[in-house]
Amino acid sequence: MLADRGRLQSKDDLQPWTAARCHRLLRQLQCRLGTLRKLVHEARQQQPATRNTTKRASSHEERTRPPKRTRYTYAQRRSASSHPTITNPSFTTPPRKVRTLGTMNLGHCSPASERVDFSTPMLRRVCLQPGASSCSPKRDNTAGSMSSPLVAELHSLRRLAPEGHYRIYEAIFGWLSGLLRSTETRTPTPHPKSLLGMCLRKVPTALAEIETWDRKVAEENGTKSVWDSSNASVELYGQLETFGAAGMGWKPLRLVVRAHALSILVEAVSEGLFEPEFVRLLAELYLSFKCAPDAATIVSSLPSQLAGPKSSRSTLDETSKLKPLTVIVKSLQGTSRPGASFDCLSNFIKSGKLPLAWAYTKGFRGVWTATLEALATSRPEPSAIGFICTLMERLLAHKGMDESSKDSTKKQALVSVAAGLTATAVTLGNGPGVDISSSRRSAARRMMHVLDRCISHLQRERTAPSDGGLFVLVMARYIAMAESKYVDPAVRRQAEEEFRQLVADDDDVSSQTQYRQALFLASSIARYRGRACSIACHDILSEICKRLLEPAPSSRAGDGRRA
Repeated sequence: MLADRGRLQSKDDLQPWTAARCHRLLRQLQCRLGTLRKLVHEARQQQPATRNTTKRASSHEERTRPPKRTRYTYAQRRSASSHPTITNPSFTTPPRKVRTLGTMNLGHCSPASERVDFSTPMLRRVCLQPGASSCSPKRDNTAGSMSSPLVAELHSLRRLAPEGHYRIYEAIFGWLSGLLRSTETRTPTPHPKSLLGMCLRKVPTALAEIETWDRKVAEENGTKSVWDSSNASVELYGQLETFGAAGMGWKPLRLVVRAHALSILVEAVSEGLFEPEFVRLLAELYLSFKCAPDAATIVSSLPSQLAGPKSSRSTLDETSKLKPLTVIVKSLQGTSRPGASFDCLSNFIKSGKLPLAWAYTKGFRGVWTATLEALATSRPEPSAIGFICTLMERLLAHKGMDESSKDSTKKQALVSVAAGLTATAVTLGNGPGVDISSSRRSAARRMMHVLDRCISHLQRERTAPSDGGLFVLVMARYIAMAESKYVDPAVRRQAEEEFRQLVADDDDVSSQTQYRQALFLASSIARYRGRACSIACHDILSEICKRLLEPAPSSRAGDGRRA
C-alpha cells in the first residue's frame, strides 16, 4: 500500500492545491481518528468489567482447588532449623579486610561512568572548532528515506495493539507519509521564518477558536443540531484559494494542510488515543522529512507524566512511555541539533512531566553533552541557552530528595556541569594564538552568561539556606573570568568580590562543605581542560589553586586548597 502511494507522487504533484483537495485529505484523517476514538472508548469501558469478572472466577475456583505446594526452583532451599550447622572457626576462611569489586554496590558508589561527564572527543572538537561558515547547510534531498525501516517497526506493533487499532495505525501512518511527501517544499519560498509562512501555520489555531465560538453561540441561542456544523473551515480554505489563479489553486495551501493535520494529530495524542510506540513512529516520520519542530510538537503533547528513573544507570528505553522522548534525545546527537528539540525538553521540565531525577542519570548524559557543544559552536542555538538555564535553575531549586545518595548525585551533576562550562569558557578564551577569533570569544561569553544567569536566579529566589549551589556557581564564574582578556575589568572585580564574600562569611561547618565542593570543582575543571588541550591536569590544577589563593589567602578554604 505504501509502495503504491510512493509511485503515485508524481501525479499528486501535478494536482492543484485547492480547497476541495485539502478537505478531502483532512477528512480521511478525521474519519479514521473518529473510528479509533470509538474503539478506545469501548476498550476503556470494558477494562474494569473484565478485571472484576476475572477476580470472581479465581476466588470461586480457590475453594475447590487444593493448595499449591511451595517450590524453591530458583531460590535457595530452606535449611532445617532443628539441625543447625555447627562450624569450627579454626577451619573457616577469615573475611576479607579489603572490599573487592564483587562485594561493592556500584549503584551507590557514583562512579564516573554514571554521573554527568563530558567526553574527550567532544572537548577536542570544542577546542579546535573552526570559524563560522559563510555558506548555509545543503538541503538533503533524501527526505523520507527512513520510511521503509519505520514501516518494518510499524509491523511490530501488531503484537502490542489490538487488530482494529493496528489497522488504523497503519492507515494513519501511510496517510501521513503520503501527505508529508506531497507537501514537501523543494523551493525556499515561502521561507520557514517568513511572515506568510508563520501566518499560514496559525490558520488551524484560528479555525479552532472560530469553531469553538460558533458552538458556544449555537448553545446559547438553542440552535445546536447534530446535523449542523461550523462551516468556518470550508469558508476559510475557500478564501485562501482565491489568492491563486482561477482554477489553478494556491501552492501555499500545502502549508495550511500540513499544519492542520499536525493539530489534529496533537489533539489525538493528548487524548491518549495512540500507543507510546506509535507516537514515537510518528515523530520519527516527521524527522525523516526534516520536520523537527513538528516532531517536537507531537512528543510535547503526551498527556501523562513520565516515570522516574530507577537508578543512576537508567536510560530512556526502560519503559514504553519514555519511547517518544528518545526520538528528541537522539535528534540532538547529530550535527544540526534542532532548536525545537531543546524547546521540547524545556517544556517537559517546566510542566513537570519529566522528573528532574532524569538529569542525573546515564540516559541524560548525551543531552548535557549536546547542549554544551551547541553553546560552543560558531552558530549558536538560542533554545539551547534557554534549556540549560532552565534545567540548572530547576536543579538548584529542587528539594525533593530524601536519600543522601541521590542528593550527592545531584550535587555531583551540578558541579560537573559548572566545571564543563568553566573549562570550555577558559579553553575558548585562551586559544593557542595571540588573536582569538570573534566566534571563540562569543562562545566563551555565552558560557559565562549561563553561569551569571543561574547565579542571578538563585540570588533572587533564595529563601532558605543554600546547599552549596551558589558557592559552586560563583567560584566557577570567577575562575572563568580570572584570566580572560576580553572580560571587562569591572565585571571581573565584581565576580572576585562576590567570591570573596562567600568564602569569608561562612562558618566552620560550611567551610568543610566548601572545601569538598571547591576540590571537586577544581579537579573537574582541570580534568576537562586537560582533555580538551592535551595538557597535564596537575599543571592546570596548580594554576587554579594559585588563582583561588589570591582573593583570600588567609582563609581556611584557601589553606585547604593549598594543601
